[in-house]
Amino acid sequence: KSGTYHFINGKEDGREEHFSASGHLDRFLTFSMNTAEGPAMVRDIENWLERKYTNKANKVDGVVSETWLNGARKFEGTYSNGLRNGIRKSWYSNDSLESVENYVNDTLHGGVAQYYRNGTKGKEGMNDEKGQPNGISRKFYRDGKIFSVDSSYNAGKLTGTHSEYYGSGVRKEVLYETDDIPKELKSYDTAGRMI
Repeated sequence: KSGTYHFINGKEDGREEHFSASGHLDRFLTFSMNTAEGPAMVRDIENWLERKYTNKANKVDGVVSETWLNGARKFEGTYSNGLRNGIRKSWYSNDSLESVENYVNDTLHGGVAQYYRNGTKGKEGMNDEKGQPNGISRKFYRDGKIFSVDSSYNAGKLTGTHSEYYGSGVRKEVLYETDDIPKELKSYDTAGRMI
């Protein structure tokens, strides 16, 4: 690998570029008086990805995007002063949505959703300001039918019921919990009769 570097008065200033043995641009960073400041790009040939972002005072700041080398999107999120902030989305290689998350000061906060490659939702829930599960959480089968429901998370601990369902939609079991401690389990057959 080789690169180009620009210096002014002994300090790196301008665009630093790195090239592969075949001469392709692998990455670049922009500097202002030895400080990473401005656009940057990293190309990961092994994983067929390209990441673009902007630095401000040596920290990632602004939109970060990843695309497959064929140009299809892979990821997009926002950073502020080096911390994840705002909505982050990722996509499968077939361009269907894979996940949506929200961050506040580098902590997962608010709604979270994950999707199967076929586009149906696989999981949804909420996180509190400490990044802990909070409220109702649901998981789904690939066909969109409900797989499980956790009725109430508080500060990351399940306090309420965890219910699972057969693919037909009939309830399979209900586990009653307090602060993540199981209290009682009720199971049902495929016809919905308690076992």
